[in-house]
Amino acid sequence: MRIILVIFVCLQLHTTVAQHSSQLGRFAIDFPEGCAPVTIHITSTDSFGDVSRQYFYESGQVETSDTFYTYSEPGIYEIVQVIGRDIVPKTDTLTFEVVDSTPPQYEIYQCSQSAISLELQDEFYDEYLIVFNDRDSLTTRLPNTVQYDFSSSSGKIYIKGLRDQSFATCDDTSISVNLGTQSELSFSRALIAPGCLNQSHLILQPTNFLPLAKYSIAVATNSLNTQNLYTGYLSIEMQLKLPSFDSDSLCVTIAQLNACDASTVIEQEICLYSPTSSDSFQNIYASVQDNQILLAIPELSTSRKVDIGRGASQNAFNHLTSTNGPFRDSPPSFSRQYFYRLHLLDTCDNALDSMVIAAPTLRLVDRSYEGNNVSLSSKDPINQLGTAKKELLLYSADSSQSVVMDYQDNLELPSGLGEVIHLRTRYCYDSICSYSNAVTTTFETIVFVPKAFSPDGNGMNDWLELFGLPTPEFEISIYNRWGAVVHTSNQNPVWNGRIGKELMPSGTYLYELRFKLQSGKLKTQVGTFALIRN
Repeated sequence: MRIILVIFVCLQLHTTVAQHSSQLGRFAIDFPEGCAPVTIHITSTDSFGDVSRQYFYESGQVETSDTFYTYSEPGIYEIVQVIGRDIVPKTDTLTFEVVDSTPPQYEIYQCSQSAISLELQDEFYDEYLIVFNDRDSLTTRLPNTVQYDFSSSSGKIYIKGLRDQSFATCDDTSISVNLGTQSELSFSRALIAPGCLNQSHLILQPTNFLPLAKYSIAVATNSLNTQNLYTGYLSIEMQLKLPSFDSDSLCVTIAQLNACDASTVIEQEICLYSPTSSDSFQNIYASVQDNQILLAIPELSTSRKVDIGRGASQNAFNHLTSTNGPFRDSPPSFSRQYFYRLHLLDTCDNALDSMVIAAPTLRLVDRSYEGNNVSLSSKDPINQLGTAKKELLLYSADSSQSVVMDYQDNLELPSGLGEVIHLRTRYCYDSICSYSNAVTTTFETIVFVPKAFSPDGNGMNDWLELFGLPTPEFEISIYNRWGAVVHTSNQNPVWNGRIGKELMPSGTYLYELRFKLQSGKLKTQVGTFALIRN
């Protein structure tokens, strides 16, 4: 059967119009995130004219006038702009996130000798660009299945993952497709293998099959009930767990399917003889410890082991290892959730049971430094432990002080934990707790400078005084409205409104305060206050 070509719409990639603005709206970049490596270009949106604009792109770097920068590593970065003129405030900030670039996840199945069905599976991407040739392309969102006829038995497919509000720098992949025909199914081996503890498995070794064809394997446990065991690609050896059955034989139906309309292309039935029964494993979960993912697998006897695979989705896994106890994995990053497929094997390497688990993940989505507000995004753990209480842990850099609260996506950071604060989610099931990765941010110390003072000699509010200095080490410079320094001080209270014996007039004054944090770092704060005389 021949598949009619679906008509596609060509993609116009993200229009590069600056849309992610800084907190004060003075500059912008095209998008709030991108896949590593990604180069951003800054667009100035202020009205200050021909003034100096300097930028800090990463913590610890020297300021630069360059309006472009390339980020190579995943992370959340704060871009700081400094205006070289007496403008209050002098700085403006913008948060930019760089995420891992991972190839799109997909499955391609054959429909006919010239047509295919492409199934997109990766929820990491919001949209996909799919190109078949210079005439046929489309963009599509999940969940979706795309059908295409190459009009020949071979072709190529280009797939690029796109994220909403992101630079188009994420991974892509190219696939060469070769389609074939099949007249019959044959097997060099087909049997029911008795496993340990009376568990039975179906063992198949097909000798001729199409690598891109979709097959179904079903078993008739009695004259009335048929149960599907598997749908997908065939491999050189298939091992499938069988359901319980009462007779001493059962019949297996293997069918090649047309992936576009689910019709059966060819079908073969095999009737086999032999055993029964089942086993399982429980109370297994994943948790982040010391920047690794702990798979909390209980110690097993020497007659059991667990085969572990890791995947970026719940549909495709790469084999990691086999173990009979706890296992620690170092994932590529914590900017996305990774899934672990566990197969419980007996001494015959028969799969007795399987499950998928995942550790919780936490991301810092946004950070407002004016009020120490943060926005978070979390992924819940996957396990079979039931319902958990979800909490948020905040703790100091040395873990000596901590705060526990109910989880919320948006919160104001509490004081008292120091300059550096770590955050993690925690899910507790009775005596078992699963933890996410830690995200790190800083608590911004803001010194309170009164909006006004009145040095009229009445003993009330005669001095400008600072409140909330983290250490006694500071220096303040006070400027008049023409930008001239009228007073400097490193003693608190800082000013009585005089220069020597001369009384300074009422008006608005600018200050620049430089003070040392408890960590020893220096910080600058600028603002204005009013001097009032009666």
